This record gives sequence, structure tokens and C-alpha cells, in this order.
Amino acid sequence: MNHSRCAKCGCKLSEGDLKYHITIEIIPEYGNLLSELQEEILGDFDMILHQIGEPEGGEGEVYEEISFILCKACTGYFSKDPMGDSSRYISQKMGPSHLLH
Repeated sequence: MNHSRCAKCGCKLSEGDLKYHITIEIIPEYGNLLSELQEEILGDFDMILHQIGEPEGGEGEVYEEISFILCKACTGYFSKDPMGDSSRYISQKMGPSHLLH
């Protein structure tokens, strides 16, 4: 029998158990910088970036996808507060305007 575990609580999830696949995309947002460029320039820009590689200190500035499995109970908690306790810290220290785009 195929088993997996909940990434949050660690409970064993069998093949027939209800479980949820959570996927988070981390996508850099450059504001209007790229939207103002024409398609031809973007193509050249992509080619140049591919040739020179990622600049030093550029970690986290590219697309990233995080994926994990949660049990039903942990999915309920996650959907109500996906940022966990850290969201309270951010909103208290930086204010709610930091969370708005």
C-alpha cells in the first residue's frame, strides 16, 4: 500500500485517504518596468539573461514552485491562515498597507 505523510502534522495518509495537494507559486513582480518594453526587446532581454546567467545575489528573483500534501484537518487550518502566526507579526510591524498590492 502506498503511504504519504501530511507535511504539517506528519500523520500517515494511505492511498484512499482524503488529502490535499497544495501548490504555492513564487513569482517576482517588477512593476511596470517589463510591461513598458516591446515584445522584440523582451525577446532580446531573455536571450541575454539566458546567456549571462543569474546575477550574484539573485536568489529568489526567479519563478519558484513549492508543493506539498496536507491532511483534511491541516488543510482547514492552512486555508484560514496560510501565513501562520507570521502574518500577525508583519501586519503589526509594517501595517496593513504592506499587505496590499
